Amino acid sequence: MKYRGKYTVNIDASLDKVWDILGDIGQIENYSPSAKSTTVVSEKNTGLGATRQCAIAPFGKLNEKIIDWGDHSYKLDIKMSPPGAFCKNQVAFSAKSAKNNTTDVILEVDSETRIPVPGFEKNMKAIIAGLKVYAETDERVDSIKQVDLSLVSKA
Repeated sequence: MKYRGKYTVNIDASLDKVWDILGDIGQIENYSPSAKSTTVVSEKNTGLGATRQCAIAPFGKLNEKIIDWGDHSYKLDIKMSPPGAFCKNQVAFSAKSAKNNTTDVILEVDSETRIPVPGFEKNMKAIIAGLKVYAETDERVDSIKQVDLSLVSKA
C-alpha cells in the first residue's frame, strides 16, 4: 500500500525558532505525540548523516537517518527495527518564512507498506501539528489530544 502526501501548517514563530527545533533531530520527542523517546545515535544531531532511533507507539523502534540536507530542509530515510509493515518510508521536512514573522512547515511523505496502516495520515498530521504547539508554547506534546489536526492542510 502506498502512502504519499504533502502536509502544511503555519506556525506563529520565527523561522529561526522553528528551525532550531526541527533541524535538531533529537527534539522530535518534544513535538511528535507518537515519539515516546529519541536517542541520537550519530555524532551530530543536525546535518547530512545525522541519525536517531525513536521508540514510536505502536510500531516499535524506528531508525531514521538524514539522507538529504538543504537550506531549512531535510529528508529522512526510516527503517523499522525489527522490520515490520514498511517496505519504504521516507519523509521530508522544509520550513520557510511567512507573513508576520510566522513560518510555514511542509511535511512530505513517501511510504510503502506490506499491509494497511490504520491512522497513518493522522499520525503524519499530528507530527507537524505537534511542532506547531511546541514551537508556539514551549510545551512538550505527549498526546494527540494536545494538537488540532484541522490546522494542518493536505496539499
